[in-house]
Amino acid sequence: MEFKYDCSDCSYHTNNQRDWHRHLSTIKHLTVTGFAENNTNKDNKYVCDKCSKEYKSKNGCWYHKKICGTTQDDLSDSDSIKQMLDIVVKNNNRMQHMHNEYMKNMTSLINKVEYSISKNSC
Repeated sequence: MEFKYDCSDCSYHTNNQRDWHRHLSTIKHLTVTGFAENNTNKDNKYVCDKCSKEYKSKNGCWYHKKICGTTQDDLSDSDSIKQMLDIVVKNNNRMQHMHNEYMKNMTSLINKVEYSISKNSC
């Protein structure tokens, strides 16, 4: 039978491209073809590609990568993000103060209108 994808080193054959790509990343294939030696971690440190956080175990790094949403660019921009956050907080405080003043004025105005209505109705 003729196969579309054939790895003679591993004696692996398939017609499915997805299975072929999965085979190319297996330990068996990497070991047989000699790529596994280049990918071994001799320092026993595993680093997140997104935030450069180091882990002692491959498993710990893998779990971290699943939830990590930080990139190197995000880390370099952290100062500007902090500055923008400070501005937003200051603006929020200013808006709250303005809102409180507005509510005081509206309450005062409503009280005056109610007094005026009650005075005219008597």
